[in-house]
Amino acid sequence: MCGIVGLYWDQPNPSINLDIMFSQMLKKLYHRGPDNQKYWLAEHQQGGLGFNRLSIIDLSQNAMQPLWTVNKDVAITFNGECYNFQELKQTLNKHTSINWQSKGDAEVVLYYYYYFGIDKSLRDINGFFSLAIWDKRTIKPTIILARDRMGKKPLFYSYQNKTLLWASEIKALMCYPNFDDTPCPESESLFFMFEHIPAPYTQFKHTQKLKPGHYLQFHDNNYTIHKYWDLSFQRSKVTKKDSLIDDYHSLVHDAVKLRCQSDVPMHLFLSGGFDSTLIAHTIKQYVPSIKALVAQFPESKYDESDQATLVAKKLDIPITKIPVSAISKEDVDHIIKYLDEPFSDPAVIPLFKLCQSAKQNTTVVITGDGGDEQQAGYFYKFWGESNLQSKLPFSVRHWIIRFLMTKMKWLGPHYDFRKYLAPELDYINPQHTFHCFDFLSADQRDFAYEYINDLVNSYLKKTNNLFDFFSAYLFDYMRHCFNTKTDVSTMLNSLESRSPLMDYRLFEWVSQVPHDMFYDSSKQQGKQLIRKLLTPIMGEDYINSPKRGFSVPLQSWAKTSFPELEDLKVSCPSGHFNYKMSLSLYINQQIKKKYIK
Repeated sequence: MCGIVGLYWDQPNPSINLDIMFSQMLKKLYHRGPDNQKYWLAEHQQGGLGFNRLSIIDLSQNAMQPLWTVNKDVAITFNGECYNFQELKQTLNKHTSINWQSKGDAEVVLYYYYYFGIDKSLRDINGFFSLAIWDKRTIKPTIILARDRMGKKPLFYSYQNKTLLWASEIKALMCYPNFDDTPCPESESLFFMFEHIPAPYTQFKHTQKLKPGHYLQFHDNNYTIHKYWDLSFQRSKVTKKDSLIDDYHSLVHDAVKLRCQSDVPMHLFLSGGFDSTLIAHTIKQYVPSIKALVAQFPESKYDESDQATLVAKKLDIPITKIPVSAISKEDVDHIIKYLDEPFSDPAVIPLFKLCQSAKQNTTVVITGDGGDEQQAGYFYKFWGESNLQSKLPFSVRHWIIRFLMTKMKWLGPHYDFRKYLAPELDYINPQHTFHCFDFLSADQRDFAYEYINDLVNSYLKKTNNLFDFFSAYLFDYMRHCFNTKTDVSTMLNSLESRSPLMDYRLFEWVSQVPHDMFYDSSKQQGKQLIRKLLTPIMGEDYINSPKRGFSVPLQSWAKTSFPELEDLKVSCPSGHFNYKMSLSLYINQQIKKKYIK
């Protein structure tokens, strides 16, 4: 994984020194690629491409970017991994003769685009990435910006005064002397709804995030945005369920196998939960010497290290336990220092500290992320009802949404379901969604109603089934929030994270098979596919253990080591306070101080 930057303009500005600007942009992204930095400037100062490298595959200079085709008419900067690059390389070798410069994946993507175009390239790539392509085969260069299906790698862009800028982080864009930092008031509404700002919005009015599964094509001072992939739900009726389990197992194996390619040390994040255990068991077959890193919390209620230790012993995987101490104001301020926009999922802080320690042992970590989002694991208690509800007509589904809000009490006070459900399920009254609704202007509140209504309708157009409704929202949550959290935590520590369960083929497969493959309504148990795969490996006691998550003891940490969160209680409207809201307020205040003039 790396960092990319770029600029294109028709009329160069003689007052702006591009050498200085590109050096500054890459310096801002040093943490994303500390191994090497390089930039290329076009003739006549038309712009350029910049690259910070975190070396993973082919550590030689031959794989350093920007990379060019042999005749120097197309260049690429590629941040991420193309896992199936060997397969794509074979296709190219059958199609034409190429004198390969490197053994890496970026050069394969470059030539695949050169011969087959952007649409086929993005359809055929299996990986996570953001990329920029500079194509000189037209009279004026064509610029392509693209982002992977799952949104694991960020890409920001801004088109101002006939100047196109792009970068892995907004702070690099701000090195442009004429950067327009006009605030986007809608983004504040989105932040307090979701604890993050979903694409395409950013905190700046004239800067956007490219959406996952989309690409931007720029030519002759015009650009268009194209969607090349999305998740659809077309459930089939299948009688031979055993064959489906085998199919899923095969896909998991291939997803893991593809992610084992690395020329640097690789470890496994092991929590002891179903997802990371399935990945641990599978990867052991491809990397017998794999070692695991285990987070250890001081509060027993949140600590899963004993469970992870049992799993590791069963699978014969050596582990290193990494203590994750209570967060402090200094920890939060350190992360805010690197954040370009508000983001307040509290799990980012312990994950950052875990990654910070992990970097001492490895450069690549394999995780079990994606299992709950893939199989709607957070909502299994309602799945038994979803088959009946799917038969209800469209006009009745809005009542189902209201009905479900009364069913959430079982989650308890320690599980804030609103961040997963309220933006859709309580869209009639967005005030229930906002922890800090009273802090927003009237225009921001109006935007909230409109946004939530549009979001709900977009899901209802996709599906008549509540299971799929949940899945659609969780899928978006994963792409916009969860993967942002992972990207921030890993990249601040120059660490690459790979998540086999986020392989797009698994999501496509899961969206096509019957719902009852995922839940047992009689036991009120979800994730049946993974349970069935793990039962012969781990035994019934493990399979029937209660679900836990990567939870954060925010309240106790606030009281012991982050008193500023306690102080914000005074500012919060009566009846609306919780510690996550307080954290959101604190981060939003600090980001505004840093960026908003």
